[in-house]
Amino acid sequence: MTIKKHRFRTTHFIHGFFLIIFVLSIFKGTKSFLFFYEMMGFKKFSLNSIWWAINNNSSYRPILFLIFPVIGMLIKNRIGWILITTYLYFVFVNIYVQATIEFKTDYFFYSIIDVIILTLIIMMNKSKDIHDYYKLFKNNFLSLNLYSFITGIGLSLILIIIKHYNMNILQ
Repeated sequence: MTIKKHRFRTTHFIHGFFLIIFVLSIFKGTKSFLFFYEMMGFKKFSLNSIWWAINNNSSYRPILFLIFPVIGMLIKNRIGWILITTYLYFVFVNIYVQATIEFKTDYFFYSIIDVIILTLIIMMNKSKDIHDYYKLFKNNFLSLNLYSFITGIGLSLILIIIKHYNMNILQ
């Protein structure tokens, strides 16, 4: 009887990375939601008050966007790969927007995040494990990356519009 040795693959790293971020976002969103709910003065949990708090608080917005790579992990074809890379491009563009347009001052932090995101994008494009897992061929990487990039920018623009629309309503 032979024992197969399973080695740690790039696919495991990327999937684990997104699962950890997804779980941490759920905990942070729940904590933020409960804080907001308590600050609004609600004493009991009712469906109407919970719905009002969800609509007026953006604590679960990151979880909605993190659904893309989580679903992408479950789909073992090019659609799954596109969902994951779309999210990576989306985060890359949002970090750039936060660092430049919104005049955030912590450029070092944003540049570290950008390097991590670019490393993950390179891993998604160069790793043979990823190519085998998602059944990708080298001849269509340019079109897949272009599609993911355009979709990521589109989602970023939608988020920016929603964010500024909500800020203008509150003023």
